[in-house]
Amino acid sequence: MRSIRALAWVLAPALACMGCATRLPATARTVPTTAPTVPSTAHTLPPTAPAVDLQARFVRCETEGMTREVEIEREELSKHKLNLFLGYTGERGEGGGQTVGFDYLYRINHHWGVGAFVDLAAGGIRARVIGAGLDFHPIEPIFLFVGPGIEWVDGESQGLLRVGGGYEFEVGEKVILGPAVYIDFLEDGKFAWVVGFILGYEL
Repeated sequence: MRSIRALAWVLAPALACMGCATRLPATARTVPTTAPTVPSTAHTLPPTAPAVDLQARFVRCETEGMTREVEIEREELSKHKLNLFLGYTGERGEGGGQTVGFDYLYRINHHWGVGAFVDLAAGGIRARVIGAGLDFHPIEPIFLFVGPGIEWVDGESQGLLRVGGGYEFEVGEKVILGPAVYIDFLEDGKFAWVVGFILGYEL
């Protein structure tokens, strides 16, 4: 019995020390794993003077460029245009011949216009053709044309419908040059084809 009491007196201090260790606050036994955050003020910094000047120059250049593009578009659109046509006309069953023509075009806007034409064919076929119609520009270098007309051959006349188009190259400030192809669907069921080059001048 005495030995048991002696053992109890020896173990009591050791158990007391272990209990103190288990009662330590959590903050004393853990180490923080993240560093304290520092509020960022980068997004609140005012722009520097060079940055403001660069932004102002960019806006000014962009505005000037847009204004210049509008001015160029206005300069490119000429209301009146005269064309000289030189080419060849062939008609089914009637041979063909050299052709000289004169066209006038009035531009309503960048896509649409109205015009009139006169063609004189000589050689294997002697014919005169006059007509008028609509001129359409899907994009500026390309034009399409459709309109009615009248053809005279050997004193006889008949109606026709002309359909065609071409491509215009700028060779000067107001001078254009390009190929053109037309097909005339005649009233008697025949058709004629006209191919050549246009030399135009914008008034």
